[in-house]
Amino acid sequence: MSNPETKAPAATETALHRVKELTAAVKELLRDAQGKGEFAQPARTIMKEAPATCSPSDTLRRAAEIFWNADCGLAPVVEEDGRLVGVLTDRDICMTAYFRELPISAIDVGSTMSKTLTTAKPDDTIETVLRLMAEKQRRRIPIVENERLVGITSLADIARHVKSLESASASRMLAHTLSAISEKRDDAAPVASQAAE
Repeated sequence: MSNPETKAPAATETALHRVKELTAAVKELLRDAQGKGEFAQPARTIMKEAPATCSPSDTLRRAAEIFWNADCGLAPVVEEDGRLVGVLTDRDICMTAYFRELPISAIDVGSTMSKTLTTAKPDDTIETVLRLMAEKQRRRIPIVENERLVGITSLADIARHVKSLESASASRMLAHTLSAISEKRDDAAPVASQAAE
């Protein structure tokens, strides 16, 4: 018959070992979730500087030309002083032309752009940008300093960053963000002025 007094220290040691393992796992999860590892760098390290932009007075035809030449699907809309006032997507152009039944050369960007802006600052972490993308369902986030556009960060920029890291936790976070962006929005409405992403 075994002695209960010898079992107690062994059970305590096993329990302590399991607590240490659990603590380590929780710390790793928190590090991943808070971006203290792979996504702690500032957004400026991966943002595209001087992105293609539109003016509110540009026509949608001019905006489409900008999209084609820059090979992009979203353009920040800025005033002459560089202040960000909206964003325009290629989808906005298509939906506006469809609903208004006008040629795109007769419609200005200012009447079509989304004025609801989701932006980040150059010193915000990449993790902060990822969280914004997931929460607001945006694939691209303009980077703004003192209300002026200084760059743009896309999900593709972050994907290239993740690929260079070869990190499983970073890949999981990127996949989670893409999944959140792709969820159907409850507030989706068939209006031409709503920015798609």
